[in-house]
Amino acid sequence: MKIIICAKWTWENQLTVEHIEEAVYESAFDVKEVLLCDSDDVGRLWAEQENIPYRVFAVNWSDVSRCKTPKRNKFGGLYNPNAGRDRNSQLVAEADGMLLFWNEEDKNSEYLVKDLKKANKRVVFPKINTEFIF
Repeated sequence: MKIIICAKWTWENQLTVEHIEEAVYESAFDVKEVLLCDSDDVGRLWAEQENIPYRVFAVNWSDVSRCKTPKRNKFGGLYNPNAGRDRNSQLVAEADGMLLFWNEEDKNSEYLVKDLKKANKRVVFPKINTEFIF
């Protein structure tokens, strides 16, 4: 299975590779490839540790080639305001499911969840055991 792992370390969650390992085990996903959102470094570290291939799907704000309504940033450069949604569409098309360690504040993740559910793909929201975090 190709699984999206959205797992960015923050001071709030202090996410570790062990959290990913536990979440994968509990989800029963048979992970054959990991699809990562931008700099989800903990997911990348887990994939490397497990010798599982991974690909990073970065948001390319400067690619306006397929954008119908590019906008200008404060420096005058053009950008694609829908670049996050474009990246999410690529992820949804390729993924079989997702592990999302989410603070429920990130709108881009919210859109990704909706798109995956609409495509009948499984989304798992692992809970992090913070009992031993100091």
